[in-house]
Amino acid sequence: MLILGGRNIRGLAFDLEGTIINLEPVHHHAHLSIAKSVGLVLPELDQIGKIVTLLPHFIGGPREAIAQEIFELSNKKVSVADLVAADLAAYNQLLQDWTDFRPRDGFSDFLDEVFRQKDLTVAIGSLTPRGEARTVLKKSGLLDLINPNRIILREDVDKLKPHPDVFLTTAERMKIHPSEQLVFEDSPKGIAAAVAAGSLAIGMPIYDNEIVWKQLRDAGALTIFKNWNGVSLQNLTLNEGSSFKRRI
Repeated sequence: MLILGGRNIRGLAFDLEGTIINLEPVHHHAHLSIAKSVGLVLPELDQIGKIVTLLPHFIGGPREAIAQEIFELSNKKVSVADLVAADLAAYNQLLQDWTDFRPRDGFSDFLDEVFRQKDLTVAIGSLTPRGEARTVLKKSGLLDLINPNRIILREDVDKLKPHPDVFLTTAERMKIHPSEQLVFEDSPKGIAAAVAAGSLAIGMPIYDNEIVWKQLRDAGALTIFKNWNGVSLQNLTLNEGSSFKRRI
């Protein structure tokens, strides 16, 4: 039994891209390329803190929101709709050359531990469109591990993160109350969505950057882990009282 914050946790919901599979370099290079195409030169990814200050949706999206932010900072000669289309095209082109669809280090071990617990259920809550998500799920092997009925994607919800729809739906599919759900997310919008749903949330950022971590804390993350190697059911319980410290 997993108890956090005085709650009996019966289900774990994971965001997909970033949290489990690190496809952020593909997304982020696409965003940078379309920004450059309209005369907006952004810092490189090693200065992610500066980027997310300029483009708050850069981590976690959605693509439309990032395009809108780029549009506002650009010469406004290219429409938001055209920026969205260009971003998607750039992403798809970059994805063709991407070969690493493995889950982040340590995730598979943690998932195995969770599967061994008869009182815990697992779901995925992602705003990745179904077509894109299926490629990621299949190549990563997750499609064979998680009940398809508990894989919630963009087409399954009306409102996007930070609205709680996606995590209300994961809880519903796991047949638990949202307060019995623990969510793992890499983006502030995802953390906010989990909190809005009434669930506890843990930050799993890709970037080890203080600005990124602060955004996760401000959004309501219970605690933050640098990577999955530091995550276990026992570790979650032991670290409950020492939130916001960087985990190894």
